[in-house]
This record gives sequence, structure tokens and C-alpha cells, in this order.
Amino acid sequence: MSRCPRWRGGSLVTTDAYTRPGKEAGERAEAVGTDRDAAAGRTASAAPGQTRGPAPVALLAVAAVLIGWAMAAADPHRIGALGIVDALDWRYAAGIVALAAAFVWELGAARPRTWLLASATCALVVAIYGVSPVVEQTSRLPTSWRHAGFINYIHDNGTVLHHYDARFSWPGFFAGVAVLMNTAGVGDASHLLLYASVVFMLAYLPCLAMIFRELGLSRRATWLALWLFLCADWADQEYLSPQGAAYLLSLVVLVIALRTSGRRAPVVGGSTGGGVRGRRDRLRALLDPPPPALGPRQQMALLGCAAVLAFAVVASHQLSPPLLTLLLVSLLLTGRLRGRGLVLLVPILFVGYFTFGAVDFWSGHLSVVTGDVGGVGGTVNQTLSNRVQGSPTHLRIAFLRIVVVGVLFAGAAIGSLRRRRWRLGAVAQAAAIAPFGLLALQSYGGEALLRAYLFALPFLCALCAAAFLPAPDPDFGALVRRGRRRGGLARRRPRARTAGSGEETVQLRIRRARPPRPELSRRLSALLLVVCTGAVAVQLVCRGGNEEFVWFSHEEVAATQELYDLAPTGSTIGVLNGFFPGQNDDLGRVSLINLESKCKPVVDPYQCALQLKPDYILITRAQDAYGRESESRPEKWAAADAASLERSAGYHRIRNSPDAIILAREVDGELRTSRVDASTRPVLSVDQEG
Repeated sequence: MSRCPRWRGGSLVTTDAYTRPGKEAGERAEAVGTDRDAAAGRTASAAPGQTRGPAPVALLAVAAVLIGWAMAAADPHRIGALGIVDALDWRYAAGIVALAAAFVWELGAARPRTWLLASATCALVVAIYGVSPVVEQTSRLPTSWRHAGFINYIHDNGTVLHHYDARFSWPGFFAGVAVLMNTAGVGDASHLLLYASVVFMLAYLPCLAMIFRELGLSRRATWLALWLFLCADWADQEYLSPQGAAYLLSLVVLVIALRTSGRRAPVVGGSTGGGVRGRRDRLRALLDPPPPALGPRQQMALLGCAAVLAFAVVASHQLSPPLLTLLLVSLLLTGRLRGRGLVLLVPILFVGYFTFGAVDFWSGHLSVVTGDVGGVGGTVNQTLSNRVQGSPTHLRIAFLRIVVVGVLFAGAAIGSLRRRRWRLGAVAQAAAIAPFGLLALQSYGGEALLRAYLFALPFLCALCAAAFLPAPDPDFGALVRRGRRRGGLARRRPRARTAGSGEETVQLRIRRARPPRPELSRRLSALLLVVCTGAVAVQLVCRGGNEEFVWFSHEEVAATQELYDLAPTGSTIGVLNGFFPGQNDDLGRVSLINLESKCKPVVDPYQCALQLKPDYILITRAQDAYGRESESRPEKWAAADAASLERSAGYHRIRNSPDAIILAREVDGELRTSRVDASTRPVLSVDQEG
């Protein structure tokens, strides 16, 4: 079989010749034509306007230098209400523009270089998700420090701490990291916190790329969708956490589900249909071959791996299994999933583990599990009320995040309209909506909407990329389908018999297929440059809007460690709110009290401290910033509370620095300034925020 595509009059005329065996030749089919003709056809289709030069490489190098220079020169103490943006200067902005220009330039080439697009995408990961660890040099997010404490406890004791925290009922992730630490000889999980976001995002990219390709996106649209995903993931869930690992495993399960449920490959040359239709079907099968079909053993092996990964998701995080189930159901309803057993396996594993493995969590707290069922409005209101509050700048950032979500849905709607001529658009649409079904089941402390957005984000980005680049790759199969829709028919050419062979040659022609544009137009390239650059700027503000109170200085880390070393076993430590780098050492030895949430309906930490009188009180810069930005408290309110406690509650400062204050309560005329009976560490019930 030989393919001889030629452009004539602005249309592609594909002339295919195949040999139909005569009586003397039996059932053997012998292809005619030359590879040289096919190679010439492929070259002709890619030659017009092809431009690949050193300019994108030079722009990428300039971007790397500028971004690295800006990161090295940034001062973390300049981080303000706008987050990390306040600490960066013109060099970072120029580097982002150069990076976006290199990406769009290469994306618009006739034959984009994969290695260059991959390098630009990885550079974007470092520019967005690596800027905080490089500038701050300390691990961010208080929850990540608590997770380090959970991992350290399992690493040191080989078991979980029962009746301590709900997250210990799903210890799969913590135990897995503890095993890896033991294998690698790492003694403290806090050493793994700093660059966890960069590692997770780089691990997401291959899975997302395979999902986008399975959804039918072209190569260009796939790279654009990856860029949009990196610029729209402001949820900040990719730190060293169970949800970050569960998200990665869920993406792998989705890849396996899509790969093992592809359409069955048609049998080339085995059609029994005669006439023009049968020959046209054989021609289409040869011009647009599907990926190799997986054998039964391969499918069973992959589905077995998916089952193991699904169990790891179930044992690691509470919300990820229901979200994964909703996505699998959407694939099943749109006809894209053949392994229906996987849809049943995930909820069965989840219910079984919840019933027998999470007894510590639900025993006596079933109302927490079932209380939000059906309350979609309450869940949405709780999510928005928890985040759309605070100072004017913080409110603007919160509204900007809402605008980003709205723009994504609008872009997805446009992409759906532009993709309506190609298949698999309904799959992405259903998968983009399905995760929000979680809102009818559980609020998860106001975070259900955030987690649903995160699981819907890949499919929203795929549809948004299709809004700019809706067409599939301009391969022969796509041209055949387009020509057939526009009225192109497979026409029979006169038969030519080969003398002495008893065979005849039939030529088929596909007409009226418009030639693909080898390059992106200048107008579209300019639009993509604006979109890619603006998306990075918006992402830095949305994701870094909380940076002022989620990053910790070296003084805060040192003060927290000093307090843990100082506090004797059984003592109580009070904090104004949960934003401090603690709980990563000696888990369960001391009792931690969140003075903001413990004394509800009283929400004033000062009044709560007067009631509970903890042995020590830790006051940090991050706690002050959180109260100022998220709760509209006055400037230096934390220092004022410390002074009031010194005057009226018998507390004395044992550490006083610009970023951290430690107060110790006087007991019987003495201050506890050294640890006592530290050799015994009984397990205590601890007041812990969820």
C-alpha cells in the first residue's frame, strides 16, 4: 500500500494504490508504490513556512538567567499583602516575558521541538513553584510542618498515635514516606518539605500530558494545556501532603483507565464489504491507524496496577477516593471507560477502609460525616465565607481567584463549541463537571469546593487549550475525516491490470481536504503570548496571596524549636492561631492549644489565654500577619496581646525577637525555663485544629 498525498489547487489529493489479488495470487495482498513517494508527501506537507531557529533557545536561556538572578536577589522580608510579588523586581517580570515568548515561538513553529517545549514547561514550574523555597529558604505552610511531625512519629515508633488527629486514620502516605526515609537514611521529615511542591508538579506533568493526548488534543494544544494548568493551580495543595500524593496517584489511575479503554483497533484488510465503501474503510484504517491494541494480559496487568494505586489513594486521603470515583463514573457515562470494574472497585475499597480502618475517626462522630449530605448551598457558603474575608487587599485576591475560575469555565465552554466537530469533547466536559458532585456529600471544613476544583482543573485546561487550538494533529486520518464531512468521496480510478500476474490495481482519491497550516498565525501567536504571560502574573498573585502568613523566617523556626526543647513533658503551649512552624518534633509529648478556636464562641486569643492559662504562649510574625490580613485585626495586634498578658496574667518573656516571642507563665513564683523529666513521653490528648 503506498500513500501519495499531493497538494493541488489548495486541496489535498491522496492517491492510494493497493493491489487486489487475482485468482492466480490467491489471498495474498502485495503493496505497490515506493517509500520515496510517501516520504516526499510527508516532506511537502511540512515544508511551507517551516521556521526553526536559535531564537527560542536564546530566549529560554535569557529567561533562566533573569529569573534565577531575581530569585537570588529577593528579600523575603519584603513579602507583603500581595505575597511573593512584593519581593520580586523587574528582572523576574522580564524573565517571565522571555520564557513565555520562547514557549509561544516554539509552539508556533511548523515542527515544534519537544525538548524545547519540555524545557520551557519545566522552567515555568521552577519559576512559579520554586520561587518561594528559593527566596524564603525555609519550608512554608504550617500544615506541612505538622505532616512532618506525623511522618517522624511513624518513623520513630513504627505505629500511629491513636486518638490524636483524624489524619492518623489515613496513614498510608505518612507510612510510605517513613519507609522511604528509613531506606534513604533520613532522620527528619522536615528536610523533605522545602522543594516538595516542585517535585510534585514535575511528577504531575507526564500524567497530565498523557491524559490530554487521550482526550484528543493535538501536540500543540497539549503543551498549551500544561502551561494553563501550571498557571491555574492556585489551590496550593502540592506540598508534602497526602492530598498531593493522592492527586498524583489518581492521575496515574486515570491514565491507565483511558489507555486500557481505547477503541478496538479495526482489522486492516480484513473487511468483507465490497465496493467503494469497503475500500474506503480499508483506506481509512491504513491512513489513520489507532494505537496498538493491548492484549488481555496487558490490560489485566495495568488494571491490577490501577487497583493497587486506588487502594493507596483510599488509605492516604479522605476526599480523593470519592473524587476519583466521580471522574471514573463520568468516563463510564461518556463511553470512554471499558474497565467498568474499576468504577466499582474504588468505592468498595473506600467504604471498606472507612468502616474498618478509620474507626478512630468516625466512632462517636458520625454526625460530622453525614451532617453535610445534600447541603450544597451550605458547603459553598462555608467555603466562600472562610476565604472571602479580611483586609481589602486580601479580598481583592480572593475575588481574583473567583474570576480565574469563571474565566476557566468560560474558556472551557468556548473550547467545547470549537471542539464539537471532533470526538471526545464530551469526555472532557463531563469530567470537568463531575468532581463538583462532591459538594452534595461533604464540606470537609469548607475545602470540598477547593478539592473539586483541583480534580476538575486538568479537563478545564484541556478545553481551554482547545478554544485556541481546536483541531487535532493534521495527520492523514484527520484530513480524511474532514474531507468526508465536507463531501469528499473516495472515488474509484480506472483499474490497471498487471500483465502476467492476474492482479489489478485500484486507486482511491480523497478530495476537498483543506491543507493544514504548518505554523500558527501571527495574530494567534500574539494572543497566546499575552495569555501565557498574563496567566503567570495572575497565578503569582492568586497563589502567593497568602504568602505573608504561610512562610516562616529562620527566627520563627528557631523559636519554635527552642520552645519544644524547653517545654517539659505534660506542659501546654498556646498559640494565637495555627500559623507557626511547629509540631514536627516530640509529637504527643506536650499539649498544643489554638487560642483562636478553643474557646468558641469567644474568638479573641487574649481572652482565651486568660481562661485557659497555658504554660507557654508562642507568638510569631506569621500569626500577626494572618490576623491582620484574614481577620482584619489592627497592626501589631499580636505584640499588643503579648504586652497585655505580661501585665495581667503573670506571663514573662523568655524570648523576644522581631519575628517571635515566647511567654512563660509564672508558677509558684518560678518560671519553667528548662525541660524536666524529658525521658518519659506519655501520650496525651491534644487539642488540634482539623
